[in-house]
Amino acid sequence: MQSGFAHCSAISHPGLVRDRNEDAIAVSATSQFPLTRWSGSLPLHGGWAMVADGIGGNAAGNVASRLALELLRPALPLLTDRKTIEQGLAAVNDALFDAMDHRPSLKGKGTTIAGVVLQK
Repeated sequence: MQSGFAHCSAISHPGLVRDRNEDAIAVSATSQFPLTRWSGSLPLHGGWAMVADGIGGNAAGNVASRLALELLRPALPLLTDRKTIEQGLAAVNDALFDAMDHRPSLKGKGTTIAGVVLQK
């Protein structure tokens, strides 16, 4: 580990059952999005990484994972404690349900999210 930075890697895979990878990765070190693999350095203060795992077999899990990260990315530097993280995730959840209301083809979509914000 370099001073002030953590070397990190991320990779996703469709698994053994699905043909399509429904996962999405986002990291603060690049504007490329969505990613299915990444390796590089993140700053120990303010760096972040997230993975959204589209729920396999559900309608549009790939849409849900990407949309969830798209919505969280701009807010992530502001999510610094449990309360703001819960509020951010609740807002994303509401937005996913709104999207389903406006596009019936997305009914049943789902995703899980895991992430980290580094604070030195």
